[in-house]
Amino acid sequence: MTRGHSTFSFEREGTSIKTVTTNGNTMVDGFLEHSPSWLLLLIAEFTGRSIPPSDMHEPNEPKPLSICSLEELCPGIDKENVPELVRDRKQFTKLGQWIDDSGKFIVGLAISGVSENPWQPPQYNAHTLVAYVFVNDPAKYPSYSQWSIDIEVFIAEPEAGAKEHHLTREKTHLGVQRNQKVFPMMFRLDIETFLKKLQRYDSVWQFREANMIYTINWQHTEVRKPDVSGVKSVLAVTELMLLVCDHLNLPSIEALRQTCKHFRSMQPLADIGRTRMQNALLYVFNTGDQLEREERERIVKTFNALLLAGGSIVGGSTALHVLCPGNWLPADLDIVVREAQQAAMEDFLTEIGFVLNQERTRDSETFYPGGQDSDCREAIKFTYRRFENPIAGRAGVDLCIVHPWTISAPAEFVLTYHSTVVMNFWTGRSIHCLWPALTLKGKLLRNKFTPTPKVEAALRKYAQRGFYDIHDKRPKALQHWFGVRYPSDKSIRYLQDDYPNIADERLTIKTIPGPTWRKELVVV
Repeated sequence: MTRGHSTFSFEREGTSIKTVTTNGNTMVDGFLEHSPSWLLLLIAEFTGRSIPPSDMHEPNEPKPLSICSLEELCPGIDKENVPELVRDRKQFTKLGQWIDDSGKFIVGLAISGVSENPWQPPQYNAHTLVAYVFVNDPAKYPSYSQWSIDIEVFIAEPEAGAKEHHLTREKTHLGVQRNQKVFPMMFRLDIETFLKKLQRYDSVWQFREANMIYTINWQHTEVRKPDVSGVKSVLAVTELMLLVCDHLNLPSIEALRQTCKHFRSMQPLADIGRTRMQNALLYVFNTGDQLEREERERIVKTFNALLLAGGSIVGGSTALHVLCPGNWLPADLDIVVREAQQAAMEDFLTEIGFVLNQERTRDSETFYPGGQDSDCREAIKFTYRRFENPIAGRAGVDLCIVHPWTISAPAEFVLTYHSTVVMNFWTGRSIHCLWPALTLKGKLLRNKFTPTPKVEAALRKYAQRGFYDIHDKRPKALQHWFGVRYPSDKSIRYLQDDYPNIADERLTIKTIPGPTWRKELVVV
């Protein structure tokens, strides 16, 4: 016999997810499988307890109690949802199992067998009375459910027997479990009270039945999501996946490829980084309308070999555009080489058609981070050479030549750039992002020590590309259109302010807090 009703329902609907919360209560009132007299005898046999014999004469021999393992009693139960004192028990005897009228809840009663572990805690009980609960939840994709219940267990006189003896039906509390959220679950009951009540029902009132009552207060939250199962067939189309990935940064594409075998085996997805870098360099090295693609690919291959041979790098917006593509194109190609590789790189650029712009070239100047009077005395000496594309309006080349006694490697020169958003570089074989936690989320920190002219104009340009200073509290629209701020502005905060250990020195590879990100891209 079960009784139950729902008392409250609440719905919250968003643009694509609907949440329905229902509160209610139910009661399961069921007979134990045996009469109190036979149940006492069977429990005595199972537990070895000395229980006073019954004076009642039962005409029929009862069927024996069913003995089962924990998994047979509660299929799929997690050991964390089993009382610690009975987790190691090999046997349980089931005393009864019931289901409420709605079919939502299955409840049962059992006694555990003895433990086979010779080492037991002081509070060890050889046999424990337990209640268990299942929630029958039919929710299927795209919906999922969350349950929270409070459950109390009672032993009670049979209703008919109480009326026969003109008694007010009495129920006795055996145990409670509150705020339970994971199912199936099991909890301990008071076995001594349970046995005393059975003896009273048998010896005093000669009841031929005994009842178990479970009262359940529950809250059910069902989250209904849009059914996107059909997307699987769409994602199987390589061309569509490539269109989607055109808007993703490289680490996100790598994470996507790790989600399933299908994406890992999709070769064009694996080649996206290589393809992006190839296209970025082809775009810059297009110095003539008559150049065939094969010739431009040969130029790109030669250029990458030059980078690798001399430890040179490509930094700035080109590396950023490969990492985080957008609806913008790099204005120029930033190349950093050692002094020893200057001649080879200039010969290469001249050979493929680039023209040295003498007016924009600056020879051998020394940059002191923080100014000539700064405490930061780690000077950097470099030469700047500007090469123009012979076709007007196309990307040119900014070539920086660093002198070996002032900097450890060309890759370290990117750490003098105006902000973290452009502290990325390409080596000819692998691409590196030195501040991925910021850059990949469209954020940046300003660099206090930089020789970059017109820093504010550069930051405004990157704000228009979707990268914003995390310490600039102005609305993004102001950063986007009115990005100019001056060093006298007291609200300006630099990355050196966030890292006190490098407050008065220029950044080096060793002082970057990390983690950094890199990926090898073999451009052929």
